This record gives sequence, structure tokens and C-alpha cells, in this order.
Amino acid sequence: MRRAVAAVVVLGLVLAGAACSDDDEPEADEATTTTATTATTAPPTTEATTTTVPPNLAVTIAEEVEVDGLYRQGLARLDDGWIFTSQWSLHRTDEDLTVLVEDRDAMPDELKALGYDHIGDPDVHDGVLWVPLESPAGKDTGEQLTARFDLETLAFIDSFPVPQHHNAFVAIDDEGVVWSADEFSDDTLVRYTVEGT
Repeated sequence: MRRAVAAVVVLGLVLAGAACSDDDEPEADEATTTTATTATTAPPTTEATTTTVPPNLAVTIAEEVEVDGLYRQGLARLDDGWIFTSQWSLHRTDEDLTVLVEDRDAMPDELKALGYDHIGDPDVHDGVLWVPLESPAGKDTGEQLTARFDLETLAFIDSFPVPQHHNAFVAIDDEGVVWSADEFSDDTLVRYTVEGT
């Protein structure tokens, strides 16, 4: 019944528009009046309708801190500090942004040899740093990598392929499900689980 009412509304708008010209006021003819009346008079329904009102959120900047320009790629929050990334590097800092450990050449040589040349926006889950890696060829083939690093030392642990054209970020939820986006526009989210984690 709702589809029929919607169709009548659309038809009524089309007919009303056809009756108008740029120079004239709309003419009230019998067909337009009848259609408009039919479109606005819906039969009573017993279905309950709910309206979701979006929350009225406000953001206040509590503090701004200038960081090293090298930290331009991504970041992950830790309980006691931060992880920052750049194209090739990983940096772990404390709460005051003092560097605790860093690797300015974190991309393993074997992955560089495969064409991987870009570290993305990381996340931390169960004491492991998850890092997206990209290669230009993967943008065409639809395969990129996600790597894992030791959170304390930033040492490379392993990597695995992901079915994505881009791998700009990873986010891991409380259940260990990994989220990312297939394209750089972020209009297609991908969700996957990793066996053995």
C-alpha cells in the first residue's frame, strides 16, 4: 500500500509540474487536484512509526600539541602513549610525546622487493601493532598487505594479503575483527577475520 501511495505522490508532482510554466501560476485542474488529494490522503495504518533523532554532539578542543612533521601518516592510541607512522617508519611515544622506540626503516626488505612502499594508519589489538601496507601494483590487482609488529620493540612479526585495492588504515574491534576500506574514497568498508590470531 505504501508503494502505491508513493507512486501517486510522484505522479501528482509530475502532473503538477506539467501544469506550470515559467510565466504562469499553476493551474488547478481536476486531475491535479484529485491526484494531490489522493497523494496526501493516506489510509490509516496500525503500524507504529519511530523517528530516530541524531544525537546533538559537540566537540571541544581540549589541547593542541605540535608534533614532529615526520608523524604525518597515521596514529594509534595506547594506554600510556601513541604510535605514529610515516611512509616508511614507526614511532612509539609516551603520553608526553617523548620517543620511546622508533624504526625509521620499518618496512622489511623482502616486502620492499615486492613493491610495497607505503605504511598506513595503524591500530593496536592485544599487544600487537597492526599496520596496513600498500604497493602501487596492488591498486590494480586488488591485493595489499597488513603487517603485524611487536608493540614494545616495533620488530616485524608477519604479514598477510588482504583483498583490497588500497589499504590506507586498519581498525580492529574488541572481537578481533579487522576493518578497512577497499578504495581510497572509503566508500566500501571491508571486514575480515584472521585465523591464528
